[in-house]
Amino acid sequence: VRYNQFGGTAGGPIRKNKTFFFGGYQNTRSQGTTLFTNGNDPQPAFFNGNFSRVLGAQVGTDLNGNPVMSKEIYDPLTSVNVVNNGQTTVVRTPFTGNIIPISRLSPAAVNISKFWPAPQSSALSGDWNSSAVNLNYTKTYDIKVDHNFTDSDKLMGRFNKSYNRAVTPPEFVDTRTGGSTQKIPNYFATVDYVHIFGPHIVNDLHLNFWQQYAIRPAGGSGVISLASLGMHGLPAPDDTTFGMPTFQFTNFDTMGSASSTFLIQLQQSKSIVDTASISLSKHTIKFGGE
Repeated sequence: VRYNQFGGTAGGPIRKNKTFFFGGYQNTRSQGTTLFTNGNDPQPAFFNGNFSRVLGAQVGTDLNGNPVMSKEIYDPLTSVNVVNNGQTTVVRTPFTGNIIPISRLSPAAVNISKFWPAPQSSALSGDWNSSAVNLNYTKTYDIKVDHNFTDSDKLMGRFNKSYNRAVTPPEFVDTRTGGSTQKIPNYFATVDYVHIFGPHIVNDLHLNFWQQYAIRPAGGSGVISLASLGMHGLPAPDDTTFGMPTFQFTNFDTMGSASSTFLIQLQQSKSIVDTASISLSKHTIKFGGE
């Protein structure tokens, strides 16, 4: 892990007793390594429908007297109803040798399987170990200026900008998908004008603006579309290159983008606030609007 944080501030007068400035800058950089240990990466034979290695011993028989094996894969197109003792049970025929014919494999599944890396051993589990760099950078800028027109009129302006960039790597890194990079610029500006009407009445006027524009594309954004994967019918244009989805499988580790949500989110607010204060002998009255 490498962590760096540096910056500084400076301030002082621009015009004596009239105009002053103050500014600051901070940069925070965090870089580390994400470890993926004992991961479960499918064996190459699985992508061809060959699951003979996981076929276990016989654990019984079905209603037709056929042997039933542990971890056996059945053909869903062979489901038949068998009546036994007045009860109807669905009986199916297993794929021979636990091998699914290639012609029965989903085209989308075949396309997606090409993104899996080759396992590092022939073990059925714990056959993958890797590491990848993760990043988190944040920059912040501040500037503030105060100006006194007279003893009764004072103006202040302040601007702040921050920028965050974070890279989250997936476990199975592919040059076509890569990691997920999130970028969040943030802006804030305010102007404050204070006018003193007399020894008892002060008015304070605020103008504020804030904006955040988060951009978080999935890995493979601009390259991979749903159509290129053979996936259709989702609530998104098939030919739009939103990037790689995230795929989760039972008994295998997650594959695909580290962040599957393609996010472009603009948030902003503008406000004007005015507050007047009246000081009486034993009371203070404040009123205003926003």
